[in-house]
Amino acid sequence: APTVAARLGAPKITGPMISQACATSVACIHVAAMATESGTGAVNLVVATDRTSNGPHMVYPSPSAPGGMPTGEDWVMENFRRDPWAGKSMTETAERLAGEAGITRKEVDEVTVLRHEQYRESLADDRSFQRAYMVPVHVPKRRDHEVVEKDFGIHDTTAEGLARLEPVIDGGVVTYGGQTHPADGAAGALLTTRERAVELSRGEGVVRILSSAF
Repeated sequence: APTVAARLGAPKITGPMISQACATSVACIHVAAMATESGTGAVNLVVATDRTSNGPHMVYPSPSAPGGMPTGEDWVMENFRRDPWAGKSMTETAERLAGEAGITRKEVDEVTVLRHEQYRESLADDRSFQRAYMVPVHVPKRRDHEVVEKDFGIHDTTAEGLARLEPVIDGGVVTYGGQTHPADGAAGALLTTRERAVELSRGEGVVRILSSAF
């Protein structure tokens, strides 16, 4: 948080760093909303980042191990492979839930196709829908910079293509075609009172938070 503030040229502000795994963005908005409600901050800036496609690999020194070999941990993959409470992978949890709720493979594929259709709709009219909330990011390079202004790595999906995929677990409903796209992302929001929001946005783009839970 202090690093972000310094880069924004605002060295006098600070705030908490929040990591809630898949619910981080909700947790951040929740905390900022509580700060606004309690009157502790006139305007609260929420900055969220997500790094999934190339998650960090942590290396821990282990001098007493044979040859002093360190131990390692992959934050992303370890969370996928084993839940700390149930001891099961995310896929196993999904299959158990599908079994309890009676969710079929056909229904899972239908939802996957629907989500891709909705995404394609957001690309219409030269991405006019996306441009309402996505802004270009300039990534410095050694000699120049790269402009990132849209999603990368999205693969087209069809019902026929999904139907041909084998489930990750024999007899299951989860396939690789229905997995979340492993994208990196960043988002920001300003949370404040309604009056201040209208003032800052000049009356446009104001969203009211009614409640939050996670």
